Amino acid sequence: MLTKARTEQLWQEVLPCISEHGQDPLSAQMEDFFTALASSSSFRRCWTGQTRTPFILPASFVEGLLSLTDIVEGLSAPCRTCEAALTLTDGGDFRCPISLPPIDSLDDLLEVLRFGTVFLNTAGLHWKRAAEICLAASSAFLFPTNVNVYITGPERMTSTDAHTDNHDVIILQTAGAKHWQIFGPPPRNSQSHPLYRGKHGDKLLLHELGNPLLDVVLHAGEVLFVPMGFAHLTSTQGTGHAGVSVHLTLGLSTADYNFCLNGLRTILLEQIGRRSDKAETSSQLWWHLLSPVPVGYLAPSRLRCPSAHAEYLQHLTKLLEATIFPGQEGHDLGELPEVQMGVSKHLEQQVESLTMQAEAYAEVVAGSGNDGSGAFYAAGPSETRSQYRQSMLTHQLAENKRKRDATHAGDLRFVKRIDPRDGAAKTLADVRQYYADSGLSADAADQYWMSCCESIYPNDRPPENLMNELVAASERCDALLNFLRRRTPHLQSDIAVERNELAARCDWELRAERKSSERLGKPRERRVWDSLLRDRVPPGNAMKVWLSFYAALLLHLAAVTSASSVHDSFAPVQEVLQVLSSLQHKVAEEGAAAERVFSEEKKFCSKRSRELRHSHDDMQAEQERQDADLSQAQLELASWSSKIEELANAFASDEKDLKEAEDLRFKDAKVFAEAEKGLSSTVDALDRAVGILGHEQRRAAQGGSLLQMEENGTPIVDALSAIVEAYGVKVDDQRQLQALLQGMFCRQYLP
Repeated sequence: MLTKARTEQLWQEVLPCISEHGQDPLSAQMEDFFTALASSSSFRRCWTGQTRTPFILPASFVEGLLSLTDIVEGLSAPCRTCEAALTLTDGGDFRCPISLPPIDSLDDLLEVLRFGTVFLNTAGLHWKRAAEICLAASSAFLFPTNVNVYITGPERMTSTDAHTDNHDVIILQTAGAKHWQIFGPPPRNSQSHPLYRGKHGDKLLLHELGNPLLDVVLHAGEVLFVPMGFAHLTSTQGTGHAGVSVHLTLGLSTADYNFCLNGLRTILLEQIGRRSDKAETSSQLWWHLLSPVPVGYLAPSRLRCPSAHAEYLQHLTKLLEATIFPGQEGHDLGELPEVQMGVSKHLEQQVESLTMQAEAYAEVVAGSGNDGSGAFYAAGPSETRSQYRQSMLTHQLAENKRKRDATHAGDLRFVKRIDPRDGAAKTLADVRQYYADSGLSADAADQYWMSCCESIYPNDRPPENLMNELVAASERCDALLNFLRRRTPHLQSDIAVERNELAARCDWELRAERKSSERLGKPRERRVWDSLLRDRVPPGNAMKVWLSFYAALLLHLAAVTSASSVHDSFAPVQEVLQVLSSLQHKVAEEGAAAERVFSEEKKFCSKRSRELRHSHDDMQAEQERQDADLSQAQLELASWSSKIEELANAFASDEKDLKEAEDLRFKDAKVFAEAEKGLSSTVDALDRAVGILGHEQRRAAQGGSLLQMEENGTPIVDALSAIVEAYGVKVDDQRQLQALLQGMFCRQYLP
C-alpha cells in the first residue's frame, strides 16, 4: 500500500500535468491524464515489479463521462452485439449472469438494477466515449486496451464477488459511489490460476485474502488503480450516496495478450532448445515474468528512439537472461540472429494489435449515432470497416448463440453439477479446465464429474417452465422483470433516488450534447494515435464566433447595397460597420477578461472542492474510528456489567449459605446445651447415689446386714434407680426396672 509520502509524490507528478481545456472531459485532459500516468516514475513502481500496489487519484473531468441516457441509448439499439448482462449474486453461493434483452427506457433500467449489477463488456466497440478512452490510453501506454461498464443500484450489498483479473485496471467512477475492498494476490496453488480466482466456477473466500490493502468508497470524479492479480470485491451499501453507481473499467492488456516478459522468455527458451519451467518457477519470479514488456515510458530513456533499436534488443535479452540463467553471466543470447528475430517478431505483433485496435476505436469515434448525434455506434459485423471490430463482434454473436443453446436441456456443454470439493456449480468443461493445472487428465476429469459431482436437477434436465422463462427473459424486458420478481425476490433492493428527477437530468444532458454537436459541426479527421475528439469552443469564445458571423453578414449586405443603391447611401452603412467593428473588439476584450476570471475561479473551486472532499473523508474516517472505539467501549461495559451481576448473584448466594449455617449452628448449640444440662444432672444424681451407697455401706459395717434393715431399703432402691437413669434407659423401661427392684426388695427382705 502506498505511504503518504509516495501518494503525495504520485499526485505531484500526475495532477499538475492535467491541463484545463474547456469543458470537454474527453479532450486534451484525457490525453494529458494518461500520458502523465505513463510518464510518472511513481506510477511505474505501482504498475510493475515487486512494489505493485493500488492507489486513488482525483480526476474531476471523469465525472459524467457516460450517463444513464447514453447507456439506455445503446441498450435499446436494434443492433447490440456487445456482451450485456445482469449479474445476480447474494454474496454467497448464488451467482448467475443473465443476458439482457433490449431495454428501451430509463425506468426499465432502474427496475432491473434493483436485482443486480448490469455490465457491458467491450463497450469501446460501440460507445463512443469508451472508444475515446481506449484510444487515449493505448497511445500513452502502448498496450491494448478495453473498457467494460458496470452499473449498480444503491445499497447493493454485493455488486461483484471477490475475484482477480488477468490484466491491470484503471477504474473511472463517472457517477454515484462504490465501496471497494482490494487485497493482495491470493497464494498460488495447483487447483486454480491466480489470475482467474473467483471465476469459471472457482470460489475465492475472504479468509484466503487476509486484511484489505485498500478499503475505500470511490466517488464520482475519482480514479482507482488495481494491479493485475490483486483480489477485489465491490458493493454500494453504506456509501452515503443514493444515486446509481456507474464506473468504467479500463483494462491494460499485457499478460492476457502475452505482451509481458514471460511471452518473450518463452520465445528465448524455444530458440535455445530449453523446455518451459513454469511449474518450477518460484512465486516471486512468476509474478516478475508477468511484468509488461518495457516499451514506451517503461523503457530506459536512452532507448526511446528508433536509432537505439539494436541496443534495445540487447536490453530486453539481458533482462530475460537473468530469469533463465539466474546468477550467471556471459551467455549473450542477444547476439543470436534467431533470438533477435523472435523478439522483433513479438514486438511487431504488439504493434499490429495496437494498430488494429486503434482502427476499430477510431471508427466508433468517427461514426455517427442513430440520429447523427448519439453516443452509440450501432454498426454490426457486416457493416464495420475494421477487421478487429468485425472479428470481435462475430465472436460475440457466436457466444450469444452458444448461450441461447444453453437453454436446451440435456446438453452436457451447459449442464452443471455441484463439485463436492468446493460446492461450486460447474459444467464438464469447467471441471476439465479447473483441474487441468493439477495434472488431472480429461478422462479422469470426466469420470470425476460423472461419479462424484452431484446433479442439480433430476437426470440433469432443468424444469421446462424454467427454460421457457429464461428464453423469454433474454428476449423481452417485461419477461425479464417478471422472471426476476418471481425467481429472485430476495435479491430485490429499493433504489433510493427520485426517478423523475434522474430522468429529467439525463434528458437535459442529452439535449445539451445534441445542441453542442449541432453548433460545432462534425469532428475533423485526425491521426490514429490522437484522441479523435471533436473540437470545442472554449468558454467565453462563443460570443466572438457569433459577432464574427454577424459582422460578415453585414459586410455582405453592405456590398449588395453599394452595388444597387445611390452613392449617398454608402456613408451610413460605413458608419454602422465601424461601430460594429469597435463593438466587436470591445466585446472580445471583455470576453477574454471574463474567460481569465472564469478560469481562475474554476481552478480555485476545483482546488477547494478537492480540499473539502478530502477534509470530509478525513472527518468521516475519524468519525468511523470514534464510532468503532465507542462500540468497543460499549462491548467492554456490557462485559463488565455482566461480570458485576454474576458477582452480585454469587455474593447473595454466599450470604444465604452463611445464614443457613448460622441457624444450624444455633440449633446445634441449643441441643448441646440441653444435653449438657442433662449430663450435669446425671452426674449429680450419680454422685448422690454413690454417697448414699457409701453411707449405707459404712452403717452396715457397724451393724447388721445392709439388706436386713427395713429403714435402709428405700435409699438403696433410690440409689439403684439413679444409676438406671444415668445409663440412659428409656423412661418406660426405667419405671419397670424401678418397680421390679422395689418389688424384689420388699418380697425378699421385708416382712
